[in-house]
Amino acid sequence: MMNLRCRPGDLARVTRAWNPALVGRVVLVGELHSLGESEWNVTLLGEPAMTLTKNRKRLTVGNHALAFDHALEPMRGDEPPAQANEREVSHVRA
Repeated sequence: MMNLRCRPGDLARVTRAWNPALVGRVVLVGELHSLGESEWNVTLLGEPAMTLTKNRKRLTVGNHALAFDHALEPMRGDEPPAQANEREVSHVRA
């Protein structure tokens, strides 16, 4: 099995998306859509946004979308304190 960062039920922040308006949005991670491509069914929290349909042939406005695991940053809080502090320090310096 792949080493996935997210788990069903996690809150996560979108870090990469084809639509720049989605970057930074918080989502609720649902079920795994496709294991081969490690895509999750996610629910956007807050306002709806423009996304692609599941077959990627049309644009739609809604709160449900697909997101690759590598494009999500889990907000779980189980990160070791040393890593969390390192990330905060590097963020402050940037």
